[in-house]
Amino acid sequence: MSVQAVSNQLKRLSEASVVDCHRDGLQIFYRVIDPCVQVLLERGWCHIEEFKSSGVLHKLTETEDLADKLEPV
Repeated sequence: MSVQAVSNQLKRLSEASVVDCHRDGLQIFYRVIDPCVQVLLERGWCHIEEFKSSGVLHKLTETEDLADKLEPV
């Protein structure tokens, strides 16, 4: 993503009260203020750990590797 695209997304997240920001000179610092974001991240990490322990993540990686090696017809 370009710097401008990231800036636009952060502005939208700020307007939606997902993040808060403060300026220090030329730098702007953002922090997550929406508690739902923490819950979503925790659930995401939980699913990743489940996939790792079940071997599903490894199987998906193997499938992606095979797809990269296929020649277009």
